[in-house]
Order: sequence, then C-alpha cells, then structure tokens
Amino acid sequence: MTKDRQRKTAEESRPLRDHIKRSWDGLLEAWRPLIEWAKTPEGQAQLAAWRAEFEAEEARQGNACMCLCSVVHGSARGGTCMGEATTTATHWGEATGRVDVPV
Repeated sequence: MTKDRQRKTAEESRPLRDHIKRSWDGLLEAWRPLIEWAKTPEGQAQLAAWRAEFEAEEARQGNACMCLCSVVHGSARGGTCMGEATTTATHWGEATGRVDVPV
C-alpha cells in the first residue's frame, strides 16, 4: 500500500474511529458507578455473597446430567436417563468458548 493510499485510508476511517472512541468512553462512564461500588466494603461483601451462592449452586448440581435423553430416546421415556452424568459432550460457542457439558 502506498503512503498516499495509507493516508487516505486513515482519513476515511477517522470518523469511524472517533465514533468508536466516543461509544467506548460512554460505556466506561456508564459502568463507572458500578466499578466504584464494587471497590467499597459493601460492594466487596455483596460480590463475595453472590460468589458463594454461585459456588454453592454449582456444588448442589454436582454431576447433574444435562442430556437430552428424553428427546433422543422419546419412545423410552422415564427409564433412559438415571440423572447422573456418565461422560461429557464438548460444545463450543462464540460467547462461552469450549464447554464440557455433563451428559
């Protein structure tokens, strides 16, 4: 790419860069109260409580099966799945990445 083309491209993309910067700055400003709250002792306590609730729920679910036995084996409903996972299936999503799901 020539220097003239690079300069032209930079000039053409400036409005988009400015828009993205303004949008990002707006998001940061909107999140600022939450960030400040999270730094307070009350915020830290609440976050710790939420974390403990989340971890307790994970422990309660343990090896809970997430299978689709009743869908896959519709004719054998009621006796196919024992409710305990015996293996995992790997799923991948844009938001979550790689996730091993008990089945």
